[in-house]
Amino acid sequence: MFFLDAFLKGLKPNFNDDSVDRVNYYYLPLILIIFALTLSAKQYVRRTTNPVLGAWEQYSENYCFVQNTYFLPLDHYIPRDLQEREDREIGYYQWVPFILGIQGILFYLPCLIWQLLNWQSGIAVKGIVVMSQDVSNMQSEKRKDSVEVVASHIYDSLRAQRKLSRRGPIASFLQKRPLHFYY
Repeated sequence: MFFLDAFLKGLKPNFNDDSVDRVNYYYLPLILIIFALTLSAKQYVRRTTNPVLGAWEQYSENYCFVQNTYFLPLDHYIPRDLQEREDREIGYYQWVPFILGIQGILFYLPCLIWQLLNWQSGIAVKGIVVMSQDVSNMQSEKRKDSVEVVASHIYDSLRAQRKLSRRGPIASFLQKRPLHFYY
């Protein structure tokens, strides 16, 4: 439950994107994870009555999960004909929650990678976007000041990166990873 809570808290929408981006990294993964959890709960939490009792119950569930299953009404006998079993086969349903969960994670992954690597550029993208979206920037003088601040910030960040790259690959590598010095 802690993992789910931490995952949902991490799915906060950023405001340095557009609505299509937000749908792709926030709403769609959330919907897919909810569907996956709902189907998992229906499949794994809600126990249906199983006619196989005892030690064979776990075996039959594992077998049906790995092998394909087939639909058979409770009042019918298991058909002896292999072709009839294959005609009634259902080969997808047990994997649906896993596929939905993986899809939800994969939709969120680019946003997560962006958040993890964004700070290494030295450019405060979120601050730049917030400053650019500010309504008071509609006035000519205020807009000019904001553009100068943004340009200065980007220029200073790129200049700092250039200085680090000139120091050599080893110094640049150690400068970006200060945790190496603590161990």
